[in-house]
Order: sequence, then C-alpha cells, then structure tokens
Amino acid sequence: MPNQSRSRPRVVIIGAGFGGLQTAQSLARSGAEVFLIDRQNYHTFIPLLYQVAAAQLEPEAIAYPIRTILRRAPNTRFLQAEVHRIDLAQQAIETDCGPVTYDYLTIATGSQTRFLGIPGAIEYGFPLRTLNQAIALRNHLLHCLERASCEADPLKRQQLLRIVIVGGGPTGVEVAGTLVELKQALRRDYPGLDLGELQVVLAHSGANLLKELPDRLGRDSKIAESQFRCVTGGNHPVNRVDHLRSVHLPHPAETGGQVVGPQQNGVDPGNARNLVNLGHRVRMFGLHHHRHAVVGRV
Repeated sequence: MPNQSRSRPRVVIIGAGFGGLQTAQSLARSGAEVFLIDRQNYHTFIPLLYQVAAAQLEPEAIAYPIRTILRRAPNTRFLQAEVHRIDLAQQAIETDCGPVTYDYLTIATGSQTRFLGIPGAIEYGFPLRTLNQAIALRNHLLHCLERASCEADPLKRQQLLRIVIVGGGPTGVEVAGTLVELKQALRRDYPGLDLGELQVVLAHSGANLLKELPDRLGRDSKIAESQFRCVTGGNHPVNRVDHLRSVHLPHPAETGGQVVGPQQNGVDPGNARNLVNLGHRVRMFGLHHHRHAVVGRV
C-alpha cells in the first residue's frame, strides 16, 4: 500500500544498468517520486566492456555519470549506496547510507557471473562484469606483453603470448576477433617483439560457434575461425583452474572435438596432441558473465 504520509507514491529502483535507467526515465513524468540506487555513480555500457579489457577503448568512453543522465528526468533522485537488505514487511531498504522506504520496488541488479561449474574458477578466475574488472584485465594483458618483450626463454615467452577464450558465444567471438585486430596496433608499440608468437585460442563446448544466434551468423563465424585457433566439442571446454590461475583444457580426443585455425610457430593446429601439449595449461585472463565466455591466457 502507498505510504499515506507522502503526497506522491515513491518508486525505488535498485540498479542503474540498462533496465534500471530505462525504468527511471520512463517513470520520471508519471507523477511518482522515483528513487534510483546504485553502488556506482556511473552507468557502464556493458556491450563494450571487452574493448576496455583489450585496451581498445579508454574506460571513460563507456562510463556515463548517472546524475548527468537524469538531469532532464523530473521527480527523480539518485543515491550512491550499497544495498544490504530489503525488509518487505516494512517496505524499507537498508543501505550503507541509511534506510530508504518505498511504496513500489523495482530490482534491476542484472545478471550474475557464471563460472560454468569449472572447479577453481570462482577462487582464481578474473570476472569481467564491471569497469574496474575490465581495467584489471587490460593491465594484466599489457603486463604480460611487457614481460614477453624482455623474456629470453622462448617457452616462457610463448606462454605469456598465448591467450585463450573459453566460450564461443557472442562475447567469446567478439573478444577473439578484437585480440586478433590488436596485433596490428601492438606492432607499433612493441617493435622488438615477434607478434607472430601471439596466439589466440577459442575453446567452446558445442560443435558450432554462436549457437544462440541464427544459423547464418554461426556459418559466418567460420570465416573468423581462420584468424584464430578454435577448439570445439564436448560438454565442458575446461577441466579446472588451479592456484596459479592456469586453466586445464581436456584433450580433444576425450571430448570428440576438433581443432581448426591457422598454423603458428610450427605447430599444426589440426594435430590435437600438439595443441594440448602446448596449451593444456592456460593462465586466466578473465571470466565473462551470462554469455558463457571465459577468457584466459595460456
């Protein structure tokens, strides 16, 4: 029931993602008091988060101040706070900035990171859900490149320059393509580094990439496979993640899968045993959320 002590009903929205912001803007002229709560004071454009992680976009390019977005939304207030508890009986929300009462409540906190049941992924993986996590992944990738540029041991350098994406959905394919494109830009920044050693491996549990999209797009993804290695087949593309943040891939013979992609460093990608010998330990570069993508570095 609406609070009789207020002249207008109060609608509280938890979460300033796409759904929360759209709800707040849609209700701005409804006559209700709209109260938007989020732990950050900016909105992140999630579809481009992977480009920040791949050092193709600056973080501020996909972060927009929430208060600026709501300037033209009348009867709308914003509170930067962490929500701890919702008391449904009292119609109150406990936050680190104090209680907030409501007449109507919208929970728009988004999806959660999915680790796909991979042992060790939660403890040792790098989630890619927030802007800060994307920045951390970018810094990790650049750190690997810096280490590789002065690494004399060819095997250690090869590990530093092998990147693995687990999950052939939209995010996985986007990340793989972006990292392949990144090679061209890196040639100018690392002239002494042989970027022919930079390998991108995409591991996927299904027989085809982009299985959630129309068949035509899945067929078109075959063109992209010519630019990176693709390991498909089986129900679980990764066995586990260990304390060294290494991902252990199953042998393709165990999954009935196949390996396709360009030949690099004298290793035939059609030979599953060669690929596993070089790439069955994959250092984590990140884990993505509900799109079933896990990104890692061998």
